[in-house]
Amino acid sequence: PFSEGLAYVNYNEYQGYIERNGNWLIKHDYAEAYSFSEGLAKVGNGDFLDTVYGFINEKGDEIIPLKHDFTIESVKEGLICVSSDSNNKYGYLDKKGNVKISFQFDSAGNFKDGFARVNIEGKWGYIDYNGKIIITCVFEQASDFSNGLALVRKDYDDYFINNKGENVISCDDYVEINSFNNNLAAVSKADVYGLNIKWGFIDKK
Repeated sequence: PFSEGLAYVNYNEYQGYIERNGNWLIKHDYAEAYSFSEGLAKVGNGDFLDTVYGFINEKGDEIIPLKHDFTIESVKEGLICVSSDSNNKYGYLDKKGNVKISFQFDSAGNFKDGFARVNIEGKWGYIDYNGKIIITCVFEQASDFSNGLALVRKDYDDYFINNKGENVISCDDYVEINSFNNNLAAVSKADVYGLNIKWGFIDKK
């Protein structure tokens, strides 16, 4: 798909970027390429077991060098989640490649709605743009915030929390639960035998 005026395409097993007229803008030099987001695109080189990643701008300049074993797929809210070569911890870079949040997390995700989910010693919580833990890492599972709510699991209970970490919607009655989008979340219920699954939507109440 095109994103920010460019699309990544495969040519002779290598990938680059074309403009809407089909002309090459960024030569097909990469083993992996991803869509542009906020002016940068993730690219990778190397073999299957030893690929390293970085980010290029729309001119093809390597803004963040290809040296990271892991990076999140795209820039979100001005920050990029990457892993450190030295300690295998996760942190965040800004769009110039500067360390914005130090490498201190066992795992981490994208920023969304001003928060990012992070994992410390097997438990998930949430940080703000400064790396401050806003919601303590106490959850077995956690989703990104969306429409001001995030789906979490603690002690085998699923529920939505607000940005203060408060349980605002219990989800014990549902078999499957999706995040909120346009202020509605798709959920499913089943009969007492776990069969006959039906889907519907809930609002924030």
